[in-house]
Amino acid sequence: MAEEENNEENGQEENNEESGKKEEKKGSGNKLLVVILIFLVLLLAGLGIGGYLLFDKLNSVEGGAEKPKIEVKEEVEEDTNPEEIGHIIDFEQVIVNLNNTKGKKNYLKLKINIELRSEDALELYEERKALIFDSLLTTVSNKTKEELMSIGGKEELKEELKTTFNDMLGKKIIRNIYWRIFVIQ
Repeated sequence: MAEEENNEENGQEENNEESGKKEEKKGSGNKLLVVILIFLVLLLAGLGIGGYLLFDKLNSVEGGAEKPKIEVKEEVEEDTNPEEIGHIIDFEQVIVNLNNTKGKKNYLKLKINIELRSEDALELYEERKALIFDSLLTTVSNKTKEELMSIGGKEELKEELKTTFNDMLGKKIIRNIYWRIFVIQ
């Protein structure tokens, strides 16, 4: 009888040791599974963020659709009297969605005056007014709030618009661009 009790105790101890090993294996298996799941979640999040940033960067670099190319003639009409004011055109007010880099929507309310070098340029301007308006919207909508709010951002935009407009007209007939309204929201 004493032997049976010893055998039963030994059997219980062996069972306890086996079940303890099984629990340790289950515990370490669960920990490994949790670590793998966390790694996969972080990997997917990193890939998603990286893809978004890459796509956003590529989108802003490409700038949307291609603009029509117009050959620019190297004829530059020299200002015989740079202090003389050329013909001023009052351009209509526009509201443009700015390029958003942080997921925040910003708008620019803009009204400009365009100064032509001479009265003769007015006819060419009128013929290509739609192209100029389109290039205004395209150029400004590719800018971010940060670019436009930076020191010199407005002046850089002015020069870019002047160059773009002159390219559209095929001659350098635009002398200057003046801001009438420039409000970012």
